[in-house]
Amino acid sequence: MNYIVLDMEWNYPLTRKKQVRDPFFLRGEIIQIGAVKLDAQLEVCDSFEAMIRPEFYPYINRKVQKLTLITQSDVEQGISFEKAIYQFKQWCGPDDIILTWGCEDIQMLVDNLDFRDMDFDWIPEDFDAQWMFDDQVTLENRRYSLDYARFKFDVKGRNAHNALNDAYNTAEVLQHLNVAEWIKEERAYVSA
Repeated sequence: MNYIVLDMEWNYPLTRKKQVRDPFFLRGEIIQIGAVKLDAQLEVCDSFEAMIRPEFYPYINRKVQKLTLITQSDVEQGISFEKAIYQFKQWCGPDDIILTWGCEDIQMLVDNLDFRDMDFDWIPEDFDAQWMFDDQVTLENRRYSLDYARFKFDVKGRNAHNALNDAYNTAEVLQHLNVAEWIKEERAYVSA
């Protein structure tokens, strides 16, 4: 069993008129997947990155480009979503656990898979590292940014808003937390 620290970046429609609404409203299309694999001691043992060529929102929204620095040329050279998901599924182990900073990444992944009528039952068990940070550090029942968590632990990290960089930054924050114990507690809470 390994921990998969997952982060994604996604594109938005250029205008409201260009929002795809069939078979349902697609709020964002994944354009980058970044993940870091941690062993049981929270040491990095592998990484995964895929730039994805968008199909439904093919032109990079200016706000997305400004935030992520992902250009139109970057995504045009990307691979298809289907190929990226196939590669990611192969990279994940059968007993791996996904950790994300917040809950949006998993929901966006499910939405993008469902929109394409692709199976999402393969997604490993997932946990929200943002809540883990709050439960073990701040105890304020609120969501703090990854930047704040990095500051709290003096993690210099990499430039934010790149999926692989954010996965590495999250992994470095997790190295300051008791991940195994928190997951055990969460599972007990959910099954109670």
